[in-house]
Amino acid sequence: MLTAADGERGVAVFEERRGDIALVILDLTMPRLSGAEAIQRLHAIDPEVPVLLTSGYAEDQVIDEYGVERFAGYLQKPYPPQVLVDVVRQALRKG
Repeated sequence: MLTAADGERGVAVFEERRGDIALVILDLTMPRLSGAEAIQRLHAIDPEVPVLLTSGYAEDQVIDEYGVERFAGYLQKPYPPQVLVDVVRQALRKG
């Protein structure tokens, strides 16, 4: 597992290690680069990378704002660990 403290670093880590990354999980609200901006940059590097988005916002709000095609799954906070595992498995099967 690779981690980053903010959106800019997350995109940089992806760029540096994208061959090692099968899935990206990011928050909609992050320092230095929002989730929406990070998804845009990640997909510019690799349009096929599955991105799971997590946020405290309701899923329908996020889909209305960003569109369902932009991410592989959504996790509304707070979520139990098993839900995270299930959503990650689903996203990896899609990709």
